[in-house]
Amino acid sequence: MLLVDTWEWPELAAGAGSAAIGLAATSWVARHERLAPGVPSLAVLRAVGWALARVPWEGGRVLTVVAGQLVGRRSRRGQFRTVSLAHDRDLDLAARILTRSLAPNEFVVDTDPAQAHAVVHRLVRPSRPRRQG
Repeated sequence: MLLVDTWEWPELAAGAGSAAIGLAATSWVARHERLAPGVPSLAVLRAVGWALARVPWEGGRVLTVVAGQLVGRRSRRGQFRTVSLAHDRDLDLAARILTRSLAPNEFVVDTDPAQAHAVVHRLVRPSRPRRQG
């Protein structure tokens, strides 16, 4: 938990309560679903590594737009688009969604597991079109 500027008892209690509820829910799911702890595959580790490497670049792009809006530049609009998740066949759907949503510029809004597609919202459009892999 990160305390920014407050030490008020009700807010601390609400945070502790939220953490306790999250822990209880996670424990219940793990107990009833018999989840295996397992080690992530090399494909998952590689995909998450690439996604983490994008975080500073994508974050910088978003902060540049935010700074521009603070100094009065015209607002830039994001875009919704459909992307294929089929090229990541080695990953399960959750890992594919995580790798698309990890960087601050792009996040998954909806998925279609049957078609292996996701609807994503990109806050800052690329300066040149990104190739679909």
